[in-house]
Amino acid sequence: MKKNTSIAIGIIASALTACGSPEGLTDEQYAVYKQLGAPKILFSCVRLGETTPSVGYRYGNNPFASFNSILDAAKADCEGGNIKIIDKLQ
Repeated sequence: MKKNTSIAIGIIASALTACGSPEGLTDEQYAVYKQLGAPKILFSCVRLGETTPSVGYRYGNNPFASFNSILDAAKADCEGGNIKIIDKLQ
C-alpha cells in the first residue's frame, strides 16, 4: 500500500511541475515557493463550513526552523479544517 501511495505522490508532483502552479496559487506565488529553501510545505486546506480548498505555503525563515514547527503553523492557518500536504521539502 505504501508503494502505491509513493507512486501517487510522485505522479501528483510531476503533474504540478508540468502544469504550472497549483489551483489557488498564482504563478508568481508558486515561483517564490519553488525558490525557497528547506524546510517548506505547500498545502491545501478545507476549513470547517467551506467546500472550496485554499492553497498556501509555509517555510522556515530562520536557520533553526524545524519541519514540525512549519507543519504546526500550516495546521494553524487551516483553523481546524482538513489539511493536505501537496509538496514538502524537509
